[in-house]
Amino acid sequence: MRMTVPRPLLLVIALVASMVLLGPMLLAQDGPRQTFQDDFRAWTRLATSIEEQLAASPPDIEQLNRYIPDLRDWRGRFDSIAAQANIPVDAFLAQIAALGDAPEGGEPEDIAARRDEIEQDLLDAVAFLRRSEEASTHASGLISRIEQLSRQTTRETLLSPGPVLVERNTIRAGLDGLRDIWDDARTQSRRAAGNAVAGLLLIFVAIPLLFGGVIYRRMIRETPDDAEAESGPLDDLIAYASPIVACLFLQQGLDLLLAPGPDGSAVLGALPLMALAALFPRWLGAEILPLDQSVEIPLNISFDARRKARRHLAALGIPVAVGLLLRRVANVLEPPAETLVVLAFPVVLLLAIHLAGIGRALTTISADDADEQGQVDDVDADPVGEVAFVSKVARGLGYVILLGALVGPILALAGYLDLGLYFVWEPTLTIWLLAGVFWMQQMSDNVFRAVSGQGADGADTVGAAIARFTVFLLSLPALASVWGVRALDWKEATYIVSRGFSVGDLQVSPGKVTVLLITLVFGILVTRFLQGIARSSILPRTRIDKGAQAAMVAGMGYLGVLLAVLLAIATAGLDFRNLAVIAGALSVGIGFGLQNVVSNFVSGIILLVERPFSEGDWIEIDDMMGTVRKISVRASTIETFDRQRVIVPNSDLVTNKVVNWTLGNTAGRLIIPVGVSYDSDSRQVEGILREAAESHPMVLGNPPPLIVFQGLGDNALEFEVRVILRDINFGLSARTELNHRILSRLREEGIEVPFPQRDVTLKNPEALLRDPEA
Repeated sequence: MRMTVPRPLLLVIALVASMVLLGPMLLAQDGPRQTFQDDFRAWTRLATSIEEQLAASPPDIEQLNRYIPDLRDWRGRFDSIAAQANIPVDAFLAQIAALGDAPEGGEPEDIAARRDEIEQDLLDAVAFLRRSEEASTHASGLISRIEQLSRQTTRETLLSPGPVLVERNTIRAGLDGLRDIWDDARTQSRRAAGNAVAGLLLIFVAIPLLFGGVIYRRMIRETPDDAEAESGPLDDLIAYASPIVACLFLQQGLDLLLAPGPDGSAVLGALPLMALAALFPRWLGAEILPLDQSVEIPLNISFDARRKARRHLAALGIPVAVGLLLRRVANVLEPPAETLVVLAFPVVLLLAIHLAGIGRALTTISADDADEQGQVDDVDADPVGEVAFVSKVARGLGYVILLGALVGPILALAGYLDLGLYFVWEPTLTIWLLAGVFWMQQMSDNVFRAVSGQGADGADTVGAAIARFTVFLLSLPALASVWGVRALDWKEATYIVSRGFSVGDLQVSPGKVTVLLITLVFGILVTRFLQGIARSSILPRTRIDKGAQAAMVAGMGYLGVLLAVLLAIATAGLDFRNLAVIAGALSVGIGFGLQNVVSNFVSGIILLVERPFSEGDWIEIDDMMGTVRKISVRASTIETFDRQRVIVPNSDLVTNKVVNWTLGNTAGRLIIPVGVSYDSDSRQVEGILREAAESHPMVLGNPPPLIVFQGLGDNALEFEVRVILRDINFGLSARTELNHRILSRLREEGIEVPFPQRDVTLKNPEALLRDPEA
């Protein structure tokens, strides 16, 4: 009988649901919506202003880039509003579903009015949601347009030609611009007696510190004549820190002495950074390319190439320091383009020269013949080929550096200064960054050696390898920033990844993937925990045989993993219907490429369900006998009596003939043939054999042992002792013991056990006895 719900009752249910679900929401809806209207008006004004600046010719790129943080804030606000707006939309849809479809013959007016009211509220909520989503999309579009315009401007700057250095007018104009800068600096100078005294004092303090590092290192060396002696960490800290401190004093002293004004002070502020740039590669080269030949590095590089690479790496600091000064001058004083060309080309040339030296040193690295490089003496020193791999990468990097060192000066000389500088400046910073990563990896190896207590072997552990790889991964954002990827680009990429991407109708995001993995791992752990309880505490207390227990535990594992997968997909918010296409595609792939795998899997399920044999059974297949040790999804493991583990695919066990000696119970028949001489009494022999069989403890009394008189053989009366053993697994030991007992009883009774004999007749024995010397 079909139950019909009265229409008034439906109306009451809908009203109660609306009060419970939407009452607080609707009461607080006017406030947030009014706030949203105010925010949307402010957003509209900002978006209109940005649109106007984007349409300007030329647009102000710096000002537009300043808007990006504000645009991200607005986008995040609209995303939050859209997420909150989804709640009433879902609630209204649930209400409409509770009312059901409108009948064709019409419905009561109160229910129809309520349906219209809910549908209108749904339209308002959807409109609010769509407006928030549109505003968020508009903000993303503006960010994308600004970033695209910034990349286009950078590209045009690099590819646009400037003054050509080889032209006479360029050099003359550059020198004139340099003279103008000097005149402006002198004009802005504000000398003062008090400041001059303080400035001179700071300069006098800075000069000893500037050269104190070199003097200190020479003083602490045990062998002053050895220019390749290495110092300790504290000595390096004092030697490299003192020039940087000196530059700080020098900057303040020159600022007080010369009083160059705001622009001059800004230029002098580059001195500490210049000192750091000049000293950093020197220290880095000493750390990663030691001149001590006994210290090995993970590169197949000769000692001569190592020394040259270290010298050129240290020399890169000077042109980089000058380049930093020129960049500060260009940003603060804005000199003519000709002046920048005249001043910057020597920097490009010096960088190219030292980069070429490093590139040539790296290209001499050999990954094939390490012994000639004096780095690897043991063939097994690098069993996984890590040194060879790093050496190949370093060699390829050397050729790239040589290409940049060749192209950079040519482009700068031809008038493309920015592009030429790009070909030498970015490779220089890349070398510094990779060298720093190399040093940090060595430090992590030292930490693992100290913690593990294994000495040199501590750096060959999995943890040390993971640490080295983690250091490299953490350096990738810095490496990308060197080559022009801005922090704004990283933030935008992070936002895009966090929002996810669509594969057909399936929306994938990091949050969903994280929830899916956590739920899946939790479900599998719970399954393993329940399997352990069932295997160790519950099933052993039942009367179920061990094979059935193993099958139940395995089935519990399969079911648990399946439920964990379904629960993870549902928890992550993935639509099962979206998996239909994927399942169809997988079925096609399974049909063509995974037939054997699927066949073995299905066969494994059949073995666990039907249980023709269980773990611990003694089976025979294809002239192979052994004990079943494990039944897994794809194959089963059989241990032969020779203690060999044989992996047999489950499909073979299902399709081929299998003899199970212990199916159902462990009892089994044993047949022992016995032969006695023709002089023996057959009845007496029968009694002796029955007595020996019945006395063995492994022989069952029911059915009793059967003594069969098989017949009259060529040499003996042939008997068979047929017994049923309690456990056929003890068949060999029972056969041995029964043979001993039968032989002992036959000897006691004087019954002879015949054996085959052969008579040899010699036709000419006299020939064999004749003396061979006669």
